[in-house]
Amino acid sequence: RGKQHKTIPIESNDPVTPQLTLVMAGTATALVELNPMRVYVRDLKQGDTRTDAVELVSRAKAPMNVLEVRSSSPLVTASLETIEEGRHFKITLSPTNTLPRGLTSGQVTVHTDSDAAPALAVPFHYQVIGELVVAPAQITFREAQDKTFTRNVIVKPGLVKDFKIERVEAPLPSIQVKVREMGAYGYQVQLIGIPASRTLDKKEVLIVTNVEPMKEIRVPL
Repeated sequence: RGKQHKTIPIESNDPVTPQLTLVMAGTATALVELNPMRVYVRDLKQGDTRTDAVELVSRAKAPMNVLEVRSSSPLVTASLETIEEGRHFKITLSPTNTLPRGLTSGQVTVHTDSDAAPALAVPFHYQVIGELVVAPAQITFREAQDKTFTRNVIVKPGLVKDFKIERVEAPLPSIQVKVREMGAYGYQVQLIGIPASRTLDKKEVLIVTNVEPMKEIRVPL
């Protein structure tokens, strides 16, 4: 959907214009449309309350009825309001004020009686920041014999802007640790020589900071 701009090149034996380009431009609309198509909220403080609205519009000839609106997460509820019967609806997403730190993701599924769109999905992502932001939340890898790999963990300012990493403990002494300051962007913790072995499963990297209550950050493998 949205603005479209397509080109069609034509080659012919015309001696004057052997190459010609046709342009097709316009705006594509769906018979049944969600706006916005997803909800992504960054830098949400723990304990904050908010609501996010998604409009559902039908341009089909037959009126549309919404049969069900359901959230995949118990931490985010979804409710329906009819703006115009059979044509225009509003879906309200309401995350609870008990969202944990980090990313809470899921989707709201909308079932209708429309042949054009019997089921639609609205993905949602709520990022709750703590005193610090850690990414990724866990380190993943595939088991591979006689191989090692390198992974980076970024520790960024959240509610606390000025902080220090005091030390980093890897789960094995053979893993080399490099900590690089990135100014206002925080720190990069580089882990070099991690063996791609299942023996590391559920082990942790410990990052110690000077910030309470995130003094000990544990990143599982």
